[in-house]
Amino acid sequence: MSIESNQLRELLQQQQKQFEEAQLKLIESLTQRLHIQTAAASTDFFEREPCRRGVWGRICSQSHRLEQWAGRFKELAMLRNISNSVEVKKSFSCSNLSVSNCHATRRNYEGWDTARLLKPRQGKSRGRDRVRITDLPSRTSLARDESLTLALRLMKHLQSKYRARRTDQQPDFKRQFSCPPSTQLPEEPNKSEWNFDTSPPPATKIQNQRRGHCVRKVFRDFVFDRWCLSVARVSWEHQTNTVEEMCYPSDSGNITVDTVRFCQRFHFLADDEFEELCFQFGLELDEITSEQELIAREQGQDRAKDFSSEKIYKVEVPANRYDILCPEGLCRALKVFNGEIVVPNFKRLTVKTPIQLSVRPATQSIRPFVVAALLRNVKLDEASFNSLIDLQEKLHQNICRKRTLVAIGTHDFDSLSPPFVYDAKPPEEIRFIPLNKTQAYTAPELMELYSTDSHLKPYLPIIQDKPMYPVITDSNGTVLSMPPIINGEHSRVTLQTRNIFIEATATDLHKASIVLDTLVTMFSEYCDPQFTVEPVEVIQYDGSHHLFPRLDYRDEVVSIDYINRILGTQFTEQEVIGLLNRMGLITTAITGHRSPSGTNQSAKSPRSLSGSSGLLSVRIPPTRHDILHACDIVEDVAIAHGYDNIPEQLPQTYNIAFRQPINRLADMIRTEIAHAGFTEALSFSLCSRDDISVKLRHDLKDIPAVHISNPKTCDFQVVRTTLLPGILHTISNNRRLPLPLKLFEVQDVVVKDANKDVGTRNHRRVCAVYYNKLSGFEVIHGLLDRLMQLLSVRWSANKQPTGDSANRTLIYHLEATEDPTYFSGRCADIVLSPGRHVIGRLGVLHPDVLRNFDLTMPCSALDLDLEVFL
Repeated sequence: MSIESNQLRELLQQQQKQFEEAQLKLIESLTQRLHIQTAAASTDFFEREPCRRGVWGRICSQSHRLEQWAGRFKELAMLRNISNSVEVKKSFSCSNLSVSNCHATRRNYEGWDTARLLKPRQGKSRGRDRVRITDLPSRTSLARDESLTLALRLMKHLQSKYRARRTDQQPDFKRQFSCPPSTQLPEEPNKSEWNFDTSPPPATKIQNQRRGHCVRKVFRDFVFDRWCLSVARVSWEHQTNTVEEMCYPSDSGNITVDTVRFCQRFHFLADDEFEELCFQFGLELDEITSEQELIAREQGQDRAKDFSSEKIYKVEVPANRYDILCPEGLCRALKVFNGEIVVPNFKRLTVKTPIQLSVRPATQSIRPFVVAALLRNVKLDEASFNSLIDLQEKLHQNICRKRTLVAIGTHDFDSLSPPFVYDAKPPEEIRFIPLNKTQAYTAPELMELYSTDSHLKPYLPIIQDKPMYPVITDSNGTVLSMPPIINGEHSRVTLQTRNIFIEATATDLHKASIVLDTLVTMFSEYCDPQFTVEPVEVIQYDGSHHLFPRLDYRDEVVSIDYINRILGTQFTEQEVIGLLNRMGLITTAITGHRSPSGTNQSAKSPRSLSGSSGLLSVRIPPTRHDILHACDIVEDVAIAHGYDNIPEQLPQTYNIAFRQPINRLADMIRTEIAHAGFTEALSFSLCSRDDISVKLRHDLKDIPAVHISNPKTCDFQVVRTTLLPGILHTISNNRRLPLPLKLFEVQDVVVKDANKDVGTRNHRRVCAVYYNKLSGFEVIHGLLDRLMQLLSVRWSANKQPTGDSANRTLIYHLEATEDPTYFSGRCADIVLSPGRHVIGRLGVLHPDVLRNFDLTMPCSALDLDLEVFL
């Protein structure tokens, strides 16, 4: 059987090899029939024609496996033959070739009529501006254009096959492509025009293009590189060839697991390759799905038929990594991690008269802080526009704490007139047209309008009860926004917006600065020049002036010994520098043990985190607000190296674990009370204020309870100071069970204690309740006697037996007392001697207490402190 399996495997391998050779021959034969413009393949064209470079760069950016091409070219060849072509007798029709999210300039380049090449598609397109090649008047030009399209798409696949034979076959490979007479290739191509260097181009040769696409200036091996998550790809349906660029906006509202949708880049030919890269970077590929599958889950299979079945990657992002919550930041971080690009240097432009934003004193009572910035010469497409909106929503749900701490607004600067004013006014005086509306509303009318809006309704309580509402206006009185509720329609951002004004009002200035830095660093890549931000001068009500965004770079000092001690590794200086550079932290060695120089903008001086030799200066960019201490730098070293690559070793010391005495005692008490016929209950540690005060007939002021500052419900307002309310609630919800009900609980309670460093202390207590037609005081008293017997505490009336242990000197007795929770004359303190310490209480509960907990039968209860017996 083993021999037959090996033979079968060899046979399959031979067949696979023959099939691949046949595929290559098919592609080569098809390529010989295609025609290509010299301009599309020359370096000069991509240098001087940004419009065509952007279009064809996207068309050629996606890589498809040869298996997909071989089977589809036969279908494509059968679609249509162009017989009246001058230069080509037989070619392929691309009448259904469509390109979405691109806007070509209506000009001619090198004899190519771009306006005729790209005509608007008739009809509606769901959420995407689409243009397509269709119904062209000249079939000859169509033959040239489609040949160019298909040839460029084939170049990437052919270059991998020809790479091993490049020296011998480069000239022949280039001569396979002809061109129109207007731009003929020379008989012997000039090799200087064709750069076949396989090394990656320097970072200076990557520049931003429209819609966030980056195309290398040098046309290397016919490979177009790009680093945006929106990609061009081919879908073959019903024997039609459709080249379509698509980008899915990421889901908003996901915070802890921040979901990012994106398309495959040609770097990742398989799902496991991208999953491995995410794992190396410290991320997790949560799911591989599709738009069709997502709609099918929510709305059913019938409605999902019209949606795309293209793959969507969902990536789980840490909540403190605000810089990778959007495709721009995630893709940039991955390319830095792979060494494909260097960390960008974010710059705050120097302007003589910066834009001013004045703060009025009235805002101090509601949202006292505001920060702002301006992105100049921005070019957005639909994908990057959706990414901008999506990042704002993710930040609102994450660091902004649902807009309570920070609220973000983006505006079209060209539609406004600076300087701006941040003020607070009575609601009746605020009137403007809100976003996505056509008529003006006053602030109270907006509150009523959005009270039924599922998206904005949760934010209304932030300012709804305030006497003044915050509002930002320009010099003409035009309302930009009414934070944190809604922006104005007048300054809405569109795809045609070129200058974006970003403002953020806040109750926490530090978090507002982080939010602003994150937004401008992510989307300044679409500015011209790249990664530059124009500051805005914020004039506070007290007259102080501040420039935002800060974009602070700071230097931290960490030692090699500190890193190795924490990780248990033996890294050298250069190894650590390389690992930190991969994580976007520019690191240099400090010579002579001096403090690092050149700290940019930040007023903080570098602080030494370790006194050992081998110090490193780590430059923290404004995108990495998650790095606070030395341990955060060590974490990045561990991620870059790989946690799975850290060697396992036994610790130098060992300890034998054992239970704490209080836990051991509590377990013994639980067992004995259960043997006495009681059932253990487990109640919440938090309860309402009424549970420990009003319902037990006590004054809340006399109870040293720990209060929750922002309780979500009225049932969880304080930490319990007694176990009794929880057991009474349990009995109230189980009254249908047969009587008697005998419940107990052994857990901690929390009370205030000024002598503790945290201001509170825990107490382990035991509480038992007997619920029946009769109060059963004798049952509770009998349980107390049994517990004292187990704890070796004798009743005061009993004489100490001779030869007994020393701890038998502890005695207890009951003393009558009055407690509002218990029935008058039916309550007693449990007193422990020597020292006469009151360690608990037992008695019959007051009828009002029973009524407060919806109980109809009498109860008797025992409450005892256990920690005194340790």
